[in-house]
Amino acid sequence: MTTAAPIMIRNTLPGPTVFTSKMLGQHVEWAGNGDPNGGDVQPCPPEFLNDVQFRSSVVRGIFEVEEAGDGVEEILAKHRNEWDSRQTRQREMSEASIDQVADNDVLMLDCIGPNGHSGSLCGEPVPVKSTQVSEKPPLCGKHKSLVKQFISEETGEVKNGKPVIRWMRTTMGQRATQQD
Repeated sequence: MTTAAPIMIRNTLPGPTVFTSKMLGQHVEWAGNGDPNGGDVQPCPPEFLNDVQFRSSVVRGIFEVEEAGDGVEEILAKHRNEWDSRQTRQREMSEASIDQVADNDVLMLDCIGPNGHSGSLCGEPVPVKSTQVSEKPPLCGKHKSLVKQFISEETGEVKNGKPVIRWMRTTMGQRATQQD
């Protein structure tokens, strides 16, 4: 018979969990975390903390120590913090090694070149990179030579955090003369 006070251990997993100590020849069963009958917290012999597998389960967060004596909680918390730090560093290194997707979206915009003398627009689909929508007017191959006749103007609207651009064709007219 042991006289040492048991340690109280909480199961953090959602379902029932069993731990068997081969070293001690004992096992403990827990209900899933949040069990309404309190079966997710069980008393365990303090010698469980000498079992490497049990201690590893505590460090990995499978079990939490609710009550223990002689600074055991502080030691286990230190190990848990070190484990969390290693996991965080490993996750950050993994995320850093993932290639980020370049912003290479291509939009199909209607050509804004003229369609004859009717004043309508060409309307032929023109592929334009999303990063170049505000840099050059969408003109098909037939109207590419008119690029210098267009100027951009912000509409005051914002889409996806960027101002919406409208392209306008400039026209040449008669030079105005000053009359006295």
